[in-house]
Amino acid sequence: MTAGRQIELFKAKESFVTMLNGDQVSVKKGELVRAGHPLLRRREHLFEPATEHLRFDVEQATHAPGERR
Repeated sequence: MTAGRQIELFKAKESFVTMLNGDQVSVKKGELVRAGHPLLRRREHLFEPATEHLRFDVEQATHAPGERR
């Protein structure tokens, strides 16, 4: 059994290059970044909320009754 959770994502409106923690980072148009990611800080104008719905499956940590692993 897997459980899903929603993550707020933002999509780059255009491609750009920026500095992040002393490194040059290239971001392509359409690339997704999670809310709170350092790339968003002071660059919010380069992103828009992602309208696509994604689901990341998380594996169950323990087995269910009768299930063998």
